[in-house]
Amino acid sequence: MPESTRAASEVLGFALIFAVIVLSVALVTVAGYQGLDASRDAERVNNAERGVDILADNIDDVVRAGAPSRTTELRVSDADISVGEPVSIRVSGRPVGSATDTFDHQFDVRPLVYEADTDASVVYVTGAVLRTDRSGAILLRDPGFVVAANETVLTVVEPRSVDTSGVGGSGPVHVRVTGDDPVVLVAESTPHEVTVEITSPDAYVWKRYFEAQASETPSMTCSRPASDTVTCHWVTDRVAVTSAGVEVRFD
Repeated sequence: MPESTRAASEVLGFALIFAVIVLSVALVTVAGYQGLDASRDAERVNNAERGVDILADNIDDVVRAGAPSRTTELRVSDADISVGEPVSIRVSGRPVGSATDTFDHQFDVRPLVYEADTDASVVYVTGAVLRTDRSGAILLRDPGFVVAANETVLTVVEPRSVDTSGVGGSGPVHVRVTGDDPVVLVAESTPHEVTVEITSPDAYVWKRYFEAQASETPSMTCSRPASDTVTCHWVTDRVAVTSAGVEVRFD
């Protein structure tokens, strides 16, 4: 083989090998950055879950334990925390065998929403914590209701005088919660048929929650009269309904 041809072949071979190496490095780099981004986004939402769960604990301290106030620090890296659209909760009841309700209360509860750039959100609503994303929603923490055949206790947490604008950025946000005195709206000690109707984009999550109480309430039945509404009925020996107002401020 002529010297010039062999030299050209060596140059071409070197160029091909170099191109393969450069392409491999580029592919590994792109995949690595994508993996790092996905890992960072997942960790960000996991941190939000932990933070909102602590917030829920602190609100419980105010609502149920009588603490005057609690402050929770949340890190909102490339995220926002704000007040969401109201979730409608209607609670009614009638004595077993009666056709007339003895109570009927409507609540429009404003959820607290931690929304990340990843299209995932962590939502606090009346004691419950939900995680939502493109694939749907799951219940991370139940609302703390007592739902049983012998006793039902429903405490509805209602944020009031909230900073509706919300906050965002990359630093810590302090969420301060101050409680009002809870108001007992219902205290019935005779068997009642209780109906709870919830209107929410995550109605199916609430349906699953109430249906999961069937072991304690064999009479439990739930339906979805609309895509955003769930209605559940059950019979209980005693029932109490409490409204717990809280003031939430973002600093």
